[in-house]
Amino acid sequence: MRGLEDAVTMTVVDPHMARTAGCCARKTPIRSATRKQLRDVYLRADPRYSGRVTVPVLWDRERGTIVNNESREVMRMLDVDFAPLSRDAAIDTLRAGRAASRNRSRARRDLRSDQQRVYRAGFAKTQAAYEAAVRGLFAALTHWNQILADRPFTCAIE
Repeated sequence: MRGLEDAVTMTVVDPHMARTAGCCARKTPIRSATRKQLRDVYLRADPRYSGRVTVPVLWDRERGTIVNNESREVMRMLDVDFAPLSRDAAIDTLRAGRAASRNRSRARRDLRSDQQRVYRAGFAKTQAAYEAAVRGLFAALTHWNQILADRPFTCAIE
């Protein structure tokens, strides 16, 4: 939506939780021969890291570290801090999103519920709980993808 494909690459992780290693990184610029688990990426940024391994992760290739892993903050950074790198600098996704959904309380409620699905998946303690959460999450993503098929935005980032 922001036109950052030339400046920011995206890596998709496999949706299988290893017992202690978090999601498995597939094809990624931050993966080396020994960095097959997302936990390895966190440990590369901080060798003493012992917290949860979550996505999204905004990774700085030049400095070799995690910039941020909080989804709302990553969204703000992509919209504001990366604006000079955008192919379409006229789009202000945060401001436009706020204006578009000001009076859409249902959309906000749906979005909050869908955001909770992300956390349920990220903080699942078993593979079965993770898979159930991911099924709900992908159903929600399909719903939002259909809504966004004919418009550039639909809701506010609050």
